[in-house]
Amino acid sequence: MKRSTPIITIVFVITIIITVPCYAQKAGVSQVDESAILYRYQQPNAKGIRFSTPKSFLQRSYLIAGGGIQNFWNIASSQNQAGYGLKGNMGWGGWISPIHGIEIGANIGVLPFNGWRKNLINKDELYPSLIKQYGVDIKYMFHITNYAFHREDISKIEVIWLAGAHFHKNKKQSYGLQTSLRAVINPIANLGIYIEPQISVNDKHLAASYGGRSRAYITPSISAGFIVRFDGTRKGRYFKYANGKGDNGNNNDNRKQLFAIKSNLLLWMIAAPNIAVEIPIQDKFSIGLDYMSPWYSNKDTGFTYQLIMGQLEGRYWLGNRKTRNIMTGWFAGLYMGGGYYDLLWDKKDEGAQGELNISIGASMGYAHEINKSGSLRMEYAIGAGITRSNYRKYHWDGLDYVLDAPSPQSWHTLRVGLTQAKVSVVWMFTRKTKKGGKR
Repeated sequence: MKRSTPIITIVFVITIIITVPCYAQKAGVSQVDESAILYRYQQPNAKGIRFSTPKSFLQRSYLIAGGGIQNFWNIASSQNQAGYGLKGNMGWGGWISPIHGIEIGANIGVLPFNGWRKNLINKDELYPSLIKQYGVDIKYMFHITNYAFHREDISKIEVIWLAGAHFHKNKKQSYGLQTSLRAVINPIANLGIYIEPQISVNDKHLAASYGGRSRAYITPSISAGFIVRFDGTRKGRYFKYANGKGDNGNNNDNRKQLFAIKSNLLLWMIAAPNIAVEIPIQDKFSIGLDYMSPWYSNKDTGFTYQLIMGQLEGRYWLGNRKTRNIMTGWFAGLYMGGGYYDLLWDKKDEGAQGELNISIGASMGYAHEINKSGSLRMEYAIGAGITRSNYRKYHWDGLDYVLDAPSPQSWHTLRVGLTQAKVSVVWMFTRKTKKGGKR
């Protein structure tokens, strides 16, 4: 009997441990901590994620712009795809909750297509053509990253699923459905870089005016670009939405403004990569250089979209500069630019080779910060002036491209009016100074 006493004791202790799962000591009294038990076994309820602090919908919104390539698949065995086309997009979206959101956008592009037409002896003939389209779309957004990790903040890598409908206009109106998966990398809270594969299903009217005979068309595509958020600050390993509108005064007294890198989002919408550098000169002046160079061509359709353009601009910044950061607020400027181009939509159209394109004019606009440190900004500008362009016309004669009469002379145009429009994202580079002391 004495040998069995230790065994009975061990069994008794184990039974007590199993029967009473968790205890907590409070005021000398042993109690069951039911909250700890419930916390241990609770299942995350993603539908219950809410923003922890009051924020307006505008603070949770963003601006997106990008461009890419797309293909054209006909759901018919008698037709073939003709290659790759271009697309550009720009839109505005916002998050209703950390998981659910909505996005509205505009798009423009060209699609390669092997159409059918009647030849001289009244027989069907297959020929390459381009579908020129523009339209709008509306999408529902599901934030996969926030849903999976049960949080409301902005992580450095995000994955978002989108689905919606789009409306296109070319020679006929066309409707369709689309879905995509967007991967976003956030180097800072207010700025994201994304890549987005997408697939769209379009109705028969998309190519009906070009000889299309299919019931529906599929257009897979991939695009990339920028996302600019209107309100966000860094917090720990992730990013958190800010509660207020940020500081309006000069909050960079201990940093020297070196230069800014900019990109015009409106040009990305027409698939035109561009970059600009602006350097401040004291407090009220700055000088900038813009560069744009889309360089696309398609031998099958004849589509050519090639430009090399540069622009030099000087600006005067208005207002009291003691209460504002450098290169913020209203400005007025003068600019001049020039470049070369080669434009042809389709082999059956007439092309233009720009030998020289010069523009001179005046600009005005406004720039403001969109993050707390002031390093990320938005800029809005318009310009008006005179543009002169010398160019040569050419066409496809069935075998090669030939210049139109009166070759070798060239045509020229002279226009007066609006010459530029900008909605640019600006990244200001700074360095620390001794001014203001150490914090």
